[in-house]
Amino acid sequence: MRKALFTVVIVVLSVSVAFASDARQAALGLGGKYVHDVNDIIYFPALAINYTNVCQVDLGFYSTPPSGQWALFNVGLGDYLAVGGALRREDGRAFDIANDMGYTPPNPGLNLWAAYDPGYIKFGLGFYHAGYKETEDDENDTTEYVYSISTMAFTGSGAMAIGDGSAELGFHLGMNGASDEFTYADGTTETEESEGGTEIGVMARVFLPLWDLFELVPVVSYNSFNYTQVVNDTSLDEYADMTIGVGCAANFEVMDDGFISAGFGFNTYSESVDDSSGTALYEDKTTTFPEITLCTEVPATDWLKLRAGVTKQFATNTHDEGGEETTTKLGENDFVFLNIGAGVEVGNFTFDFTIDEGNIFQGPYIVSGITDPFTLKASATFDW
Repeated sequence: MRKALFTVVIVVLSVSVAFASDARQAALGLGGKYVHDVNDIIYFPALAINYTNVCQVDLGFYSTPPSGQWALFNVGLGDYLAVGGALRREDGRAFDIANDMGYTPPNPGLNLWAAYDPGYIKFGLGFYHAGYKETEDDENDTTEYVYSISTMAFTGSGAMAIGDGSAELGFHLGMNGASDEFTYADGTTETEESEGGTEIGVMARVFLPLWDLFELVPVVSYNSFNYTQVVNDTSLDEYADMTIGVGCAANFEVMDDGFISAGFGFNTYSESVDDSSGTALYEDKTTTFPEITLCTEVPATDWLKLRAGVTKQFATNTHDEGGEETTTKLGENDFVFLNIGAGVEVGNFTFDFTIDEGNIFQGPYIVSGITDPFTLKASATFDW
């Protein structure tokens, strides 16, 4: 189950530490990590100073029920302080634990943050929590069932101006856990829980202006997570994974308020599962090199911006199980992305959307017969 889950995770490997994808980020593809966006506040709360007096609603992915729906707000209190929050985000790794152990995931959580700018460097702190608890008491056979799962995270960041650019550093510490307990009529209990569940993430990013219309954007990221499955106080399998990403992009300003970004990067994701004796059950590693990104955002009119992002990845997977190692080059279909989208501005409102991939390659429903929605993601923003 974990292997299938992280096959999906590797698709968004280079944004696993620091960037969510609202409709604008999704349209820019994996190159979006080299571009500033309001969603940066979630991972670099110090940047809340840069995006004051704004609220955004992300309409999520089309499914039944819809998933990924969340909203943020950020308010400036004078020139030096900003506070805000986000509702219904699914940021913690407890969601992965729930998937691995067949549990109910936490309810979408709550983010809170604050940022302070004394004039020479911006500071920001963020907090996130999500959880779920269930209790069942059967009076007929006097059994009781208690289940709980939660994730809590603290984020700290700093940002310093470098001419018209900036240097940004973010740190993330997450604590995740799940447990269930059956108590029977004779007083005996059965328990299952996760132990550990610590996630650590670090990311550094620099927007380094070299000329008036050109800047370099190096990005370095690290993320690790581990936990042990414990049944009736006996440790079973221990899971661990680690992600490292390094990349650099050249951003060029074009037209008025438009840009082209070209990036080149390296990513590696590894996971391992050991049994209670410490013997490796399997090890899995996926290396992506190079990852080439190209994205652009240009104004078509005063009220319309057009966006596109293309990513090409060359990836190799190595799987070691029982001393037998298998190396596979991942196919182009797994690691090629083409996204297009647009932003429509009407007064203080902005509506962003990303066109569904099915519509790009096969046409809308009336042409292709495939019942995909018109947009892959959409969001609405209001600023004042």
